[in-house]
Amino acid sequence: MPSNVKELARVIMRQQATRLDRRDMAAIALIAALWVAMTLLVNPVGDFPLNDDWQYGRTVKALLSGAGILIPGAVRGPTIANILTQALWGVAFCLPFGFSYTALRISTLVLAVIGLAFFYALMRENGNRRSMAIAATLTLAVSPLYFGMAESFMTDVPFVAIMIVALYFLARALRDDSTSCLVAGVAVSFIAILTKQIGFAPLLGYAAANALKHKSRVGQALLGFVPLILGIGLQLGYHAWLLSSGRGSFIPAQIVPLDPVSLASWTVHSTLYALPYLGFAVFPVVALTGLLPRASAAIYLGLAAAGLAVLMLLWWRGDLIPVLGNIFNESGMGPLTQRDTYLLRQNLPVLTAWTTAFWLTVTACGLIGTVGLFAIGGVGVAARMSRLWRGQPVRNDWVWVLAVVTGIGYWAAIVFLATNTGEFWDRYVLPAIPLALLLLAAGDAEAAREVRPMWRNSLAGAILFVIGGLSVAVTHDYLEWNRTRWVAVHHLIDELGVSPANIDGGYEVNGSLMYRPGIRSAPGASWWFVTGNDYVVASGPIDGYREIARYPVTPKFLPVGLRQVIVLHRADTSG
Repeated sequence: MPSNVKELARVIMRQQATRLDRRDMAAIALIAALWVAMTLLVNPVGDFPLNDDWQYGRTVKALLSGAGILIPGAVRGPTIANILTQALWGVAFCLPFGFSYTALRISTLVLAVIGLAFFYALMRENGNRRSMAIAATLTLAVSPLYFGMAESFMTDVPFVAIMIVALYFLARALRDDSTSCLVAGVAVSFIAILTKQIGFAPLLGYAAANALKHKSRVGQALLGFVPLILGIGLQLGYHAWLLSSGRGSFIPAQIVPLDPVSLASWTVHSTLYALPYLGFAVFPVVALTGLLPRASAAIYLGLAAAGLAVLMLLWWRGDLIPVLGNIFNESGMGPLTQRDTYLLRQNLPVLTAWTTAFWLTVTACGLIGTVGLFAIGGVGVAARMSRLWRGQPVRNDWVWVLAVVTGIGYWAAIVFLATNTGEFWDRYVLPAIPLALLLLAAGDAEAAREVRPMWRNSLAGAILFVIGGLSVAVTHDYLEWNRTRWVAVHHLIDELGVSPANIDGGYEVNGSLMYRPGIRSAPGASWWFVTGNDYVVASGPIDGYREIARYPVTPKFLPVGLRQVIVLHRADTSG
C-alpha cells in the first residue's frame, strides 16, 4: 500500500469516534477500586473540618435548615468560591443522616471518582491507547493534590471533576458538531461556574477551538462565543443577586485596576513557582513518554546540567517544593493551623537531612516533568498550528486546542485574583494537572502504533506506586492529627466544661465553633476568632502556659510530622 494511502487510513482511523468497550469499563472499574482502597487506608471518617471546610459547611447547614443560600463569610477577605452547586451536592449526602463532615467528605470522594472516570474517557477521546489512558488517569488519581484534597470539602477537587466532565462533552461537540454534547458541555460548565467563578475557562476553550474549526464561516465561528457570554452573564447575575440580597461578597466586587508592572511581576512569580509542582504532578507520564525521544546525547547532557544548576539555585534560595505552602508542608500535608506552629513558628516537626534530600528529589522530578511538558508542548504547537490553519486537523487536535486555551484562561484568571489578594497557594495548580496530562499524551496518541519500551512502563508503574503510597501516608497522618486535635477540644468542652469562647484550638476549631459575622479576635490573640485564650491546643510548650493534657497522634504512617497534641492552660489563671 502506498505511503500516502497509509497516512490517509491513519487519519480516517483517528477521526472515528471512540466507543468505550468492556475493556474500557473494566479499566475504569479498576481505577475506581484502587481509589476506594486508598481511601479506606486513609480512613476519612470523622465529624471535623479540614482547612476551609468549616466555611463551606456553613452553606450546607444553611440549606439543610431552610435558611437558603448563605455564602461563607470572609476570614481575612471575601471568598472566591461560588460554592452553590457543590453545597447542593453536599446537601444530598447529608439528607439521610443529617449534617456531618464525614458526609461532606464522601460527597467529594464520589465527585472525584466521577472526575477520574470522565478523564479516562477524555483520554480515549484524545485518541490515546488504553494503556496511556490508564496511566494518565492514575497519575491524576494518586497526585497528593487531587487525592489529598478529595478527602475534604474544599472546592478544588469538585471543581476539577466538574471541569473534566465539561471538557469531555465539549470535545465530543467539537469533533461531531453534536448539539446534544454541546448542550451537555455548556450545562456542566455552568455548574462549574456556580462552584468556582473560573468555571468559564472550558467555555473559553470551546469558543477558541470552534472559531478555529469554522474560521471560514464567520457566523458559525462567532456562535461558539455565545456559551461563554452566557456563562459570564450567569456569574454576573448570580453575583449581583447575592450582593442585593446580602447573602455574600466576592473578591471580583472589590478588584481594582492593576498596573501592568504588578500584574506582570505576579504572573512571572506565580508561574515560575508553580511549574515544579505541575512538573512533579505529571512526572509519571513524562517518564512513560520520554522527554525528547529523538534528541541526541549532547542535548540530554545539556538539559541535565541546566536542570542541576536550577535545582541547586532553588535549594540555595530555599525555594524547593513545598515553597508555596497550604497543602504541602515540609513534614507532610496540610496547614498546621495552631497558634504555636502556624503563627509563632514554634514546636514544628523536626526536619532531618533525609527531609531535605526528599524535597530535593521531589523538586528534581518536578523540573524533569516541566522540561518534558515544555518539550512535548513545543512539538505539539509546531505540529498542530500549521495543519489546523490549513484546515487539515487530525482527530485529537480539537481536544488539544480546547485544553490549551482552557489552561490559558484558567491561569490568567487565577493569577489576576492572586495579584489582588497577594496570595498564591499550591492547590491553585490542581486544575492545570489534567490539562497538562492531555497535552503530554497528545503526541503519544499520534504514535499509537509505536511499541513503547518495557522499561518505561515499569518505571512509570513504580513511580505511580511510590507517589500513591506517599499520598496515602501524608493524607492519613494529616487526618489523624486533626482527629486527635478534636479529641482534645471535645475533652475540654464536654468533660471539663470549658466554653469554646475561651479556647484557641486553631483555625478550623475556632472557625467552626466561634465564627459569626462581625466577630473579632481579642487583642494579641490568634486572628481566627479567638475571643479568649486561657486554653490553647498546641503541639508543644508556649511561654505563659502550663501543660494539662497530652494526646499522642497515633497511628501514624510516616516517621515525620506532628506526633502529639498538647492542651495548655494559662499559668496565671486558676482552675
